[in-house]
Amino acid sequence: MVIGNPEGLEFTVSDGIIAAFRDNRTIIQISAPVSHGSSGSPVLDSESGQVLGIVKSIREEGQNLNFAISSETIRDGIAKSISQGLDKYGVPPAPMVVTPPTPVIVATPTPSAAENLADDYFLRGIDEWKAGNYKGAITDFTETIRLWPRSTRAYYGRAAAYDALGNHSQAAQDRNKAEELRKK
Repeated sequence: MVIGNPEGLEFTVSDGIIAAFRDNRTIIQISAPVSHGSSGSPVLDSESGQVLGIVKSIREEGQNLNFAISSETIRDGIAKSISQGLDKYGVPPAPMVVTPPTPVIVATPTPSAAENLADDYFLRGIDEWKAGNYKGAITDFTETIRLWPRSTRAYYGRAAAYDALGNHSQAAQDRNKAEELRKK
């Protein structure tokens, strides 16, 4: 089973089987459905709870063609990095330079009235989606985006509603926009 946050829907559990081991057992092909946002989710043995791997990718052109990096591969990669003196990202340590710390003042902006209203529409959109009123959810997520154009979660929510209505091309556009906003 996979526990992840596909399309921003937290703690979603999906189950499936191990369909195959690939590349000398470094990659596990699984049939558990995963979506955008599931990368990095654990793949668990549903009986023992043991982590078998971490979701790596999906093939959109096929149905349930999902892949995970095996736990053994991850463990071996970490051990190799440690033995070579590399950090967890595989980078050698930088030379030690000591500089006195500079005080940093961080102001947390107060949400604007539009952002607060956008949150209200977003939460209503989630309720509509949960109730199966996907058209109502789309309306509420669209209003969220109008009020707060950088709301990635509203784009993901609207994409999920479009998917539920079978409008996969519009759903893909919203997911792409959300990913674009996340990178900024």
